[in-house]
Amino acid sequence: MIVAPEQGEPVSKGPGYHGEERAVPVPSDGVAYSVRSRLRAAVGKARHPDLVLWRFVADTDVLPDHDEISEDDVPAHEREPAELRRAALLVAAVDVIDRCIDDLQLIEFGDDRQPDADEAANSFVYEWFPGRHRDAYDEDFFRKVVITAVQVAADLADPQGGPAPCTAEEIVRHAVSARTPSAPTR
Repeated sequence: MIVAPEQGEPVSKGPGYHGEERAVPVPSDGVAYSVRSRLRAAVGKARHPDLVLWRFVADTDVLPDHDEISEDDVPAHEREPAELRRAALLVAAVDVIDRCIDDLQLIEFGDDRQPDADEAANSFVYEWFPGRHRDAYDEDFFRKVVITAVQVAADLADPQGGPAPCTAEEIVRHAVSARTPSAPTR
């Protein structure tokens, strides 16, 4: 655990942590409002069948104890926080897309289309995809990962969406979920 000096509270090392210790400062009121506004804008966009609202309720004891739970079963006091948690998933997906695009803009690729190893060290691809395949991670692969991230974000907003059809989409979905505040599963 890392202690954030501004808060005096520990910050855990979560998924994707690779030894870079950072203190997480408390956001200012303006930043918190901006984040909340971004989440509110995404509230209605998460429509994947596995993203039903009740899955994002923090206290599952408030839900009825039967097999079929609907959106109407989510108590009024839990509805907005659950909607914001669900929206955080789409915001995290967009953040992954942004990071992949930034990687393409910032990493220098050689004539052999391989990335500069130092520049790629902190890239999304190097962080989340298996290290044993790094020789295959050329400029084309980085571009395909951007497309995959866009597809994952679109799938999360698709009411007919299904499971990830390939390993790359599973990896991107895992990265998105690791960036999202978790809610208990039932």
